[in-house]
Amino acid sequence: MSTLVRKLLDTLQIVEEEIHHNENLLMMKLECADALQEKVIELLKREDLTNDDKVNTLKNLFMI
Repeated sequence: MSTLVRKLLDTLQIVEEEIHHNENLLMMKLECADALQEKVIELLKREDLTNDDKVNTLKNLFMI
């Protein structure tokens, strides 16, 4: 019985590590998305660019 318990505990440890790893990846992706959003907002607020320039910049940024 203790072998089964040990295997279950080891498996749970592996799953927990994978969850933390995925959590870290998702946090990095969220931070990148937030930074990108801030940059897009800054671009759209600029008054020294025409709307066409802004659209072209966004197209290049998102490869549309």
